[in-house]
Amino acid sequence: MALLVALVVGTVLAVRSAQDDEPTSSVQTAAPPVPAPRPPYRPPGSNELGEVAVGRPHDMATQDGTRVRVTVLGVVDPVTRGSYTLRPKRGHHWVGIRMRFQALGPGAYDDSPGNGARLAAGGRLYKADVARPDGCPALPAAIDLAPGRIATGCVMFEVRRGDRPTAMSFWPSSRFAPDVGTWRLRRPPNRPAGVRET
Repeated sequence: MALLVALVVGTVLAVRSAQDDEPTSSVQTAAPPVPAPRPPYRPPGSNELGEVAVGRPHDMATQDGTRVRVTVLGVVDPVTRGSYTLRPKRGHHWVGIRMRFQALGPGAYDDSPGNGARLAAGGRLYKADVARPDGCPALPAAIDLAPGRIATGCVMFEVRRGDRPTAMSFWPSSRFAPDVGTWRLRRPPNRPAGVRET
């Protein structure tokens, strides 16, 4: 009887020892991904980048933090109609501003360039026009550029006859971006005291 008890006790001890020697497994849960921090909010047009000459670029931030390099390449004044069927309003003519946009990332640059463009001429501030005359091939109404890609073309303005373009300003993101850049087109003999938006 004592021998039987000893055998049972030995078996139990052996089983427990084997269980203690088995490696224990632990389940680790991956931490949820941390979203990339959004750029701090800056009001639209709050960061004036200053005035540069035609041909010089402005590196600008959009509303969501994407960077774009914007350059005014030249002025076409007046723009000829060519085969375009419409005409400017009486007493007005078209002025084209040739521009280049290069997406710098991160992410694509998606914008409607005409929405953010303003032309100072004759003491007035003109909004871009949707006209597409032949004399200055227009940019698409909307552009979507992957990093490194470039779009070039004209932004058109309908300007009163006799008004001389003096400066061009641009805000990315349809004027919701913090950055605003200005290009000096030509200096008038006397700079006007005020500028009126038309």
